[in-house]
Amino acid sequence: MVRWIKKFLEPRLVVRIFKWIITFGTGELTSISTILHRLALLLLVVLFARLQLSGGEIKCFNRNGGQVIPPEYIDMCVTKHYSVGYNDGDGSHIRSKALKYIFWLSYLFIPYSTVVFAEYILSDNRLQKPLPDASVQHDLEGGGATARNIAVETLGQYVGSFSRLLHSSIVINLMMLILDMFSLLSYYWLTNGKILVIFTKNHIPRDAVKFADYMSLVFPSFARCDVEVEDYIHGDSSTHYGCYIPQATVFQEIVTISVLLFTVLAVVTLLQLVYLCIVCCVPCVARSLMTCGGAVAKIYEERVMRVVSTGDLLALSYIRRQVTAREYSNIIIHIATRRVEEE
Repeated sequence: MVRWIKKFLEPRLVVRIFKWIITFGTGELTSISTILHRLALLLLVVLFARLQLSGGEIKCFNRNGGQVIPPEYIDMCVTKHYSVGYNDGDGSHIRSKALKYIFWLSYLFIPYSTVVFAEYILSDNRLQKPLPDASVQHDLEGGGATARNIAVETLGQYVGSFSRLLHSSIVINLMMLILDMFSLLSYYWLTNGKILVIFTKNHIPRDAVKFADYMSLVFPSFARCDVEVEDYIHGDSSTHYGCYIPQATVFQEIVTISVLLFTVLAVVTLLQLVYLCIVCCVPCVARSLMTCGGAVAKIYEERVMRVVSTGDLLALSYIRRQVTAREYSNIIIHIATRRVEEE
């Protein structure tokens, strides 16, 4: 596993993967929230690799004889996810879920990758093909100006059939928001419901004697492994082992970065959903999606607003970013005059 991850993290391969994730499936559904989730996917992959490559196996010793605990005993303790402060004083007993579950939470990059593919599946390829095809035709056959004019005219003809685009955008943003909230709740549960302590206090006091402070209990550097009678290993006796967990600082680092990341993503995605709702309800905001500033086009914008849906306005917003101002003005005029002729 570690060898595969090291090969995966070769610089050239990382750059290619970065470009692919950022550009794959981008189109009319791409927004600031989807771009941030693509970057978050890359960061989650890095955090996953950081956790897998952190090294340092958990080592446990018998307190009486100094005997190293066998690996199967450690697995048993981690499976029971019972970890306490190394000192047996009051307040040091708490169940730490980090030992067992943080490795599972590191796989959150897998559901986040579905956002990229969902955007690709729900996108309408009709908006993405004409201009690249015109560029290819220009490179192979020449006559690029004519090919581009035809492509721009084709884009204008498509407008009027993108009513489902708004619903697709809302679905993607809702899916991202649910993922963000699930991730935040998972880390909230992982840290025993006190994750805000990490961010609300400038300095968290550490207990170097009993290790009974919050950080030592949630991300324990030292823990106690109890092999009890009911485990059927030592017969009628129980044994207590002291354990050292070198990955504790890595756990803390990953949880802190992940919580900040998911909080930002949730806020941005929520604002994006609010914006889409405003676009549906407030005509002047919806009109801003297609406004290009051209004096001639403004005359026809009111006509276009009466005959197109909100999804078509999202499509026009995407087209506006792909063509020149003059070409976009021609598209607006073409849509307005075409609708008048149809009426």
